Amino acid sequence: MISVNGIEQTEALVRVEGAKSAKLLENCQKGKYVFTDLSSLAEFISGIKLEDRAAIDVENGLILFPRGEAVKKVLVTYSYAFSGNYGGGAYVRKEIKTLPEDNFWTATVSQSAPPRNHSGKKRHFKSLTAAIRAWSKSGCNGNILIQDNRSYSLPKDGLSITVPGSRRLVVQSKAGAAPCIIGDMKINGGSTGSTLVLGGLWIRGQLNVEGAMSLQVTDCTIQALHSSGRASKRRSALIFSGGPFSSLSIDIKRSITGPIKITGNIVTCYITDCIVDGYGGLAMRIRRQDKTVNVHNVCFFQTTFLGQVDLVRLIEATNVIFSKRVIVEDRDSGYGRISSLAAGSETPSRYRCVTSVLSGEDSKNKGDARLEFTSQVYGQPGYAQLGLNTSKVISDGGENGSEIGAFNLLMNTVRYKCLKNAVESYVPFGLTTDIVIKT
Repeated sequence: MISVNGIEQTEALVRVEGAKSAKLLENCQKGKYVFTDLSSLAEFISGIKLEDRAAIDVENGLILFPRGEAVKKVLVTYSYAFSGNYGGGAYVRKEIKTLPEDNFWTATVSQSAPPRNHSGKKRHFKSLTAAIRAWSKSGCNGNILIQDNRSYSLPKDGLSITVPGSRRLVVQSKAGAAPCIIGDMKINGGSTGSTLVLGGLWIRGQLNVEGAMSLQVTDCTIQALHSSGRASKRRSALIFSGGPFSSLSIDIKRSITGPIKITGNIVTCYITDCIVDGYGGLAMRIRRQDKTVNVHNVCFFQTTFLGQVDLVRLIEATNVIFSKRVIVEDRDSGYGRISSLAAGSETPSRYRCVTSVLSGEDSKNKGDARLEFTSQVYGQPGYAQLGLNTSKVISDGGENGSEIGAFNLLMNTVRYKCLKNAVESYVPFGLTTDIVIKT
């Protein structure tokens, strides 16, 4: 048994295959590791001997094995903390329903053996690339279910997916699974009626959508990576493009994405219960390629934008946080309601909206509300969570009495008030209570 930051661990965090030393394999099996800071690797190597143990830097995600060990395969088991069930994660969620199996080409994907209840009608693959390429030859609608938490690398030049007209492809993970897809995807829509559905995936790459189609993203995390392996503000996580004769329908729910860029003909764009992160740059941009391209229904609900937003048109924004300025070109139609707008924003008509300034920034207007986040760094437990110093008009100002933004559906503010009222009913006369928020 080992302890990491005071928490006892009873299972192996790192399993290896192909090591020369049997002692290293045994130590990894029993959970005997060296926990240290590997950010200064040279100093660590010269100062400490590993002695058939793996060194783990939990904070920076680094693993070091003893010199001379030709480790072929490393499998890491870890847990993470977050405010709610958003994005690709190992939490229980409903699987996306499809039509009866007779009308679908179905397949499972996992890097282990097929499940025991594996039927002859279902196909099993060990890579996502192989499953999608097999589906493309079937001529049918498709449902691909990833059943484990492993990483799936796509080709270096990206994976191209073509969804012909009137075809539907569903790529999702099993409830409770959190597979990581590493690499870029280029998706081509054949014509109106083609649909791609993504559910429960953690995509470490760029999603580039072209042509006429419908894209539905639910419970996913999509981040375009820099060459360093970190999320990049210079690479859009989602790119939607196409000419005047193409039409895109976009529906994103309970997801976390990097920057979104849209230049095609938009029929509908709905973003609900999401976090859209610009990593210090533009969080979202919708721009016309030319005057023939039309932008119709663009609606945001219970969403937090970390970065500036630049739009042609905004039909509705309800319970939305815009941490930086939002600029809307067409301000004659649409409206924003019960939302937090950064100072200097240019939007259509507003109803019960507040002007906010991020904590640490200077406010030109004394009446501006204060907006604070516990963290704006993806991967930290308090990512996109409202800080305790956020003004009440934001933390309590939602349409349902909860906070404005992506975590509105958690009803944290309402639960806090209900708990406070309930506790006071059971406290003896003369005593007072207080609730301490730990996370």
